[in-house]
Amino acid sequence: MCAALAGDPSRLRGRERSIAWRHSAGLPSRVTHEPDQLAHFEAAVVSDPRSSTVRYPGDPRVRRLVTDPREVSGRFEELWQSHVVGFHSSDRKTVRHPHLGPVTVNWATLTVPGSDLRIAVYSAPPGSRTAQQFEMLAAIGSRTCAPETG
Repeated sequence: MCAALAGDPSRLRGRERSIAWRHSAGLPSRVTHEPDQLAHFEAAVVSDPRSSTVRYPGDPRVRRLVTDPREVSGRFEELWQSHVVGFHSSDRKTVRHPHLGPVTVNWATLTVPGSDLRIAVYSAPPGSRTAQQFEMLAAIGSRTCAPETG
């Protein structure tokens, strides 16, 4: 369902799989944020790799999670230098689906303290337009949805 909604990430390789990289580099995404949501999202996008560098200070792959976005984005660099803190927790976001149009979802990120596991959960109020769109996504699947690779 996630691939059907947001685009199939299985074809993405290397840093293209990093949300921080994709957002910082301005790569295409079906997700849009309102200005206040964007500020919260960007703080979390910077905070996630910051916490990873603390947990894995010698890992070159983790270091690239920070250096790659800093090289291409003044905004990422600004937030990195400000030591902003944010967390992926819950909010609403709109995904522009190529066949269904805008799909506004409630989302929550579930985490296990002390682990790197994060699970994104998208939901819709029963009987809502989004719930109907979810039913349509379940029917069409991701076979008609090309990945967002730029």
